[in-house]
Amino acid sequence: PPPSDTTRIIAHFDLDAFYVGCERELNPTSLLGVPVAVSQYNPYGRLCETSSTETDRRLIVRPDRRPSSEEDASDANGSLIAVSYEARAKGVKRNDRGKEAVAKCPQLRIVQVPVRHGKADLTMYRDASYRVLKKLVQSIKESAPTREGAAKLRVEKASIDEIYIDLTAVAKEMADRILEERRKNLVGRKRCRPSDHALDDESDRDDDDNEKNDGEQQQKGYWHEILYSFGAATCTTIGGIETANASALAANALSKDELRRGSRFQVEDSLASLDQGSRHWWERNLSEWTDLEIGIACGAALASKARADVAAHFAKTAGDGSTGHTFTLSAGVSTNKTLSKLASGMKKPNRQTIINPDDDALQKLFHPLPIGRIRGLGGKFGTEISEKLGVETVGDLAKVPLADIERHYPPSPGENETAQFLFQISRGICTEEVSDRTLAKSIGCGKTFRNQLALDPNNPQILRKWAMELCAELTERLDVDRKENLRKPNLFGVSVRLGDKKRSASKSTSAPRTYEKYAEAAIKLIGQIVGNSGAKIEGLTMFASGFVEIADNQSNIMAAFGRVAAASQSPSKGNKQSMAGKRIRQKREQKSSLKAMWSQSENINNSNAEKENGDTAVKIDSDNPMGQLPDDSDGIDPNVFSQLPPSIQEEIRQSRAISNNTSSRKSPQKQAPKKSSINGWLQPKAGGSKQSINTGSTRPESEAAKQSFAIPGLGDIDKDTLAELPRDIREAVLKDIAAVNNRSPQRRQQHKRKRIDNFFLKK
Repeated sequence: PPPSDTTRIIAHFDLDAFYVGCERELNPTSLLGVPVAVSQYNPYGRLCETSSTETDRRLIVRPDRRPSSEEDASDANGSLIAVSYEARAKGVKRNDRGKEAVAKCPQLRIVQVPVRHGKADLTMYRDASYRVLKKLVQSIKESAPTREGAAKLRVEKASIDEIYIDLTAVAKEMADRILEERRKNLVGRKRCRPSDHALDDESDRDDDDNEKNDGEQQQKGYWHEILYSFGAATCTTIGGIETANASALAANALSKDELRRGSRFQVEDSLASLDQGSRHWWERNLSEWTDLEIGIACGAALASKARADVAAHFAKTAGDGSTGHTFTLSAGVSTNKTLSKLASGMKKPNRQTIINPDDDALQKLFHPLPIGRIRGLGGKFGTEISEKLGVETVGDLAKVPLADIERHYPPSPGENETAQFLFQISRGICTEEVSDRTLAKSIGCGKTFRNQLALDPNNPQILRKWAMELCAELTERLDVDRKENLRKPNLFGVSVRLGDKKRSASKSTSAPRTYEKYAEAAIKLIGQIVGNSGAKIEGLTMFASGFVEIADNQSNIMAAFGRVAAASQSPSKGNKQSMAGKRIRQKREQKSSLKAMWSQSENINNSNAEKENGDTAVKIDSDNPMGQLPDDSDGIDPNVFSQLPPSIQEEIRQSRAISNNTSSRKSPQKQAPKKSSINGWLQPKAGGSKQSINTGSTRPESEAAKQSFAIPGLGDIDKDTLAELPRDIREAVLKDIAAVNNRSPQRRQQHKRKRIDNFFLKK
């Protein structure tokens, strides 16, 4: 069973001014250590396409380069999407316009995002996100006491710049070791100051002999390593116990939107050293710590070390020769996702906070917060709660009885009850688990058309232009995702925001196979959504979802073989995912394809024709076990063959024997290349009974024979053979047949000569 809410250790990491960090990594000489902002392109500007590598061209504003023309000024006046903390200290905020920001901070440098397909190109930011978060997880795994604990980490990517990690297994291993040290009395008995524990600093101690001995004993312990070598005790604020200064109090009172835009209070607070209340908490004698506090401290240690490793790994040299950090992270550690996310936003940048969910911490820290600051209670839902229940803060919500909440939000059978959620969240309780997911559930791209830029739905040329631009970007991303993550989407959809009443609507269909088909499907879906309303289009988004696993460089049917084989080898349900992953890796190494499996026979040496087969009777070697091919099986991949149903394996053996017997009676010069088709499996044989596969040494010439290579209808398929195929392969076959048969007669005629196996090959 999953750990309870009071035994989990969850960390939330948030990259500080992430887009700025990406630009600093590309151009550290010009951007490190100075006020920087990243701007969206100005839709009223020139919209010149730029690549991520054109760093100087995209640096559109700097102290020695101001806009020299009206067009330049228009380009430089885009909305800011990211602001460095140096600029925030001067009052610059997200969503400020370029001119407004420069007026607040004359030293500001503004970098424009790359532009492609008539819109922002976020490819470089997605790539950086992958690299940084990968390094973060790698560091935590390297700090784990055992490989078993590291393997139990659960990682959930929440957005391009934030991630949840369930540290429970690793933190427990660390805490068990500390508790064992405490049991054996291997750590100091006295309360120790950080200076007493400074590594390699014994020569500076001038305390009495007893304190010195205790300090030396502490240095030998794992607890000291957690506190100071990992850095937890020197950089972690304790929420609810913190002795907050004026800036910290002002930052804590900010709304979620104010935090998102940035505030100088956060910057001022970050410059202060660790507060006195937090220092006292860390300096306690170990005997005073509860088991839960030790576990949270271990989680803080893992977070602190990982953050430091990321900052060091991506450090760059600035223009003045100094070394600066391109990427830093803020972190929060607690017992659930809600509290850990709240904690990560309390101290920014490059700081971390832990929240021990005891009554004191909740009363002092959690309850005074506005409703909108809590994960899941923002936006319209938070406003609705405030109006219906008459509450403004989390503490106000905690005072509302469950029965009163249920009157406004009655329980709904089979769904997560809103009333129960609100009742628990106001008490710091969140049972939601970290889902082990690092891949996006959907991939999309969109564009906003504000005011006079809104699209006219009656203008087919402009609709087609933007449908093609957005679909081009989407298919490019899907191609990359397919190669990197071995998956493809089943659904393609379009979301449209209309100007009348600011309403949005979406429609979806089966994912097409090519870029052209995506664009056609998008235009059709837009027409269905807009209809005859005549409303202007203010937002357009294309997305793909419903991803399914595929095998590298292979057809859908081969991916199905891999899944079936992985499932059959799985000793238990819990190990199914890992076995499937192993099968995918094996497929990647084999680099075989359906076409290779059935077409390699073209390269069979003519010496096969000289093999002795006696008469037309087929001799099957009974000693040859199922899953293995006979010695004369040139041209068939044995790895793929072993995954086929036993009856089909036997048919292939028989067909090979028949083929060799036939070829031995023909002149080698006249023998045509051998080709086998999946049609041989699926089409009914004479008399309705199954016979051996016809490998077809020559292509049939009669019209009746040619029809055997056309796409069959459902009635043309041998039901017995079809039933022997694995279920997912069978469903794929039927789906493709249905897709063709549902087309118009003219479209079906175009596909008449396509064989069914072509549907499973990469287009």
